[in-house]
Amino acid sequence: MTNIKSVNTLLIAGTGRSGTNILKKVLSLNSEVFALPFEHRFFIDPDGILDFYTNMLHHWSPFLFDKKIKQLKKYLLSLAKQKTTKKCFGKILRFLEPSGLIITNHSYYGWEMGKWFPNYITFVNNLIDDLIDFSYNGRWPGSQSYKYRNQIDFHGHFEEKDLIDIFSKNINCLLSQVLEANKKTCFVEDNTWNILFADNLLKIMQESKILHIYRDPRDVVASMMKQNWCPSELIKTINYYKAIINYWFIQRNKIPAEKLLEIKFEAFINNPEKYTRDICNFISLDFEDKMLAIDLDKHNITRYKTDFSESQLELINSNLYTELKSLNYE
Repeated sequence: MTNIKSVNTLLIAGTGRSGTNILKKVLSLNSEVFALPFEHRFFIDPDGILDFYTNMLHHWSPFLFDKKIKQLKKYLLSLAKQKTTKKCFGKILRFLEPSGLIITNHSYYGWEMGKWFPNYITFVNNLIDDLIDFSYNGRWPGSQSYKYRNQIDFHGHFEEKDLIDIFSKNINCLLSQVLEANKKTCFVEDNTWNILFADNLLKIMQESKILHIYRDPRDVVASMMKQNWCPSELIKTINYYKAIINYWFIQRNKIPAEKLLEIKFEAFINNPEKYTRDICNFISLDFEDKMLAIDLDKHNITRYKTDFSESQLELINSNLYTELKSLNYE
C-alpha cells in the first residue's frame, strides 16, 4: 500500500456543552492550524467511517458488507454538496421552525464538504474502491427496491491491519490536501463525541492526539437541557450525561498517556495562557500571542447555581456523586 505521511491532527473531545468549541476557536488563531467552522462528523456519526470499521471487524457477512458499503458511500457523498432545492427548502424550514423540534430539517442541512476539502468526492470514490474487492450482478432479499441491474459489492472479512491501512491512507490523503491548500501543518477538529470513539480513532489516525476538555457536570446538565439534541427533563438529562461520561472513563483506559491531554474547562478559563501553551506543547505547535484574543467572559461557570432550585441540585448531586468525585468537583 502506498505510504502517505501521517498528518498532525488534534481531536478535541468532550461530552457536549463542555467547551470544545471555545478550544477550537483559540487554536484556530494559530498560523499553523486549519479547522473547519463546524463539526464535520463523517468519522463518528451513524453510517460513517467508524460505523463501517467496527461492523466489518466484528460482524461480517457478504450481505452485511454489501449493505454497509452502500450506506457508507451514500452517506459520505450526501455530505459533499447540497442541491439548490434542498438549500431553499432548508432555509424556509429553519425560518419557520428554527428549533427543528416540530419538523426536522433534512439531515445534515448546511454540510457541504466539497467546499472545504479539496477533491472530497475523489476521496470518497477512492476509499470505496479500496474497500471493495469486486462487484457482480445479483440481488438478495435486502437489496435496494426497484434497482435496475443491481450490483452486489463484495469483500471478505478484513484483517484489522488491512482495514486500518485503507482508512489511514485515504484519510491522511484528504487531510494532507486540505492542509496543503491552506498552507497549514496541523488539522484540528472538534467532533464532540470523539471521546466515545477515541480508541479506534487513534488506530486509524495514528499521528493524532486526543484533547479532552471537561466541565462541572452540573453546568453541563444545565446547558444540555437547553439543546435540541438532548432531553429537556432533568433526570433524563442526568442519565444522558452519565452514560456519556462513564463510557469515556472506559475509553480513557485504552489510550496511551502520551496521546491524551485532559483539561478542566474552569481552569482553562481562569488561566488561558498557561493551558494554551500546554496544548501547543502537546501537539508540537509554537505558541502565538494572538491565540489569547478570544473573549472568554461569557463562560457560564457555575450557572447551575442559578438555573436549578435547591431540590433540583440535591437530585443532581446525589445522582452524579460518583462522576463529580471522579472529575474532582466538590
